[in-house]
Amino acid sequence: MKKRYIPFLGLSLVSLLLLTAADDEKRGCGSGLNNRPGEKGVDVGGVDGADWAVSYGSDVEVTIKDGGAVVATQTLAWAVGGSFDVEETDFDLQEFCDREDVVCPYDVFPDQVTMTQPGNDLHLLFVTFEPKGPLADAVDVTLLGNVDSDYDFSIALGVQGATNGVCGLLGVSYATGSITTNSADPPKGVSLEGEIVVGYAGGCLVAGTGGALGAGITVELRLPFTATRL
Repeated sequence: MKKRYIPFLGLSLVSLLLLTAADDEKRGCGSGLNNRPGEKGVDVGGVDGADWAVSYGSDVEVTIKDGGAVVATQTLAWAVGGSFDVEETDFDLQEFCDREDVVCPYDVFPDQVTMTQPGNDLHLLFVTFEPKGPLADAVDVTLLGNVDSDYDFSIALGVQGATNGVCGLLGVSYATGSITTNSADPPKGVSLEGEIVVGYAGGCLVAGTGGALGAGITVELRLPFTATRL
């Protein structure tokens, strides 16, 4: 897989993740941001990089907020789709994900990604992949992330091309989780388990609907995923 690093895509989002690292509820499984001085991260690719096969869970958790308050939460099978009513406004998962300015969690990573860790402490993480679905026009993308001292990871999803249109991809979008290792020294990651979270401004949901939802609406989609080192 051809590598082409574009670090500016995720730099500001990594900073945002660092500022909000204490929010355990938002992070979900594994914060990925606890870098203790003198303690390295886990080898998930090192300087030479490693390829990882990605698999997704079956259900997407949809959370809709209005002015920061949760007004609806629903779990839907992403392969089938589904809809539900939110304060006189209909949310249809398939219609939402079919928009050109929306990238749903199962379209963030393709079946295989490359992970590289420049530097000796193994904390800085580059995730390079060939985008699919709505991100296909991006050609090559590199996301910035972190592997911490507790064998957790966090990746900021600052993807160029995902912020166009009414539904802008919010800076809180991320992938996070934990790393399983073998007994090698330094520890070598062999599998990942976590979740992808994407957040969108809700203008695409309320525009022209005449519903009761306000201008401060946001839509958050969560999807579990696993990855195996190849």
